Amino acid sequence: MEALNFADTFRDMQQLRHLADYDHNAALTLIRASVALDQTEAAILDYAQVPLSERAYIAVLTLIRPR
Repeated sequence: MEALNFADTFRDMQQLRHLADYDHNAALTLIRASVALDQTEAAILDYAQVPLSERAYIAVLTLIRPR
């Protein structure tokens, strides 16, 4: 469950970053940024509890691009 939460949070934060970087009409508030940081911190802390072998597997999956 922690690994899935981490993966979901990673995806969500990446989408938010792309929105902030490339959508000049996006209105990102300080509150939204603060909530995103809190979610990310919680996901990282939970992810640290995942066994190392599973974290390594997930890391490899993030490097492989679908063809």
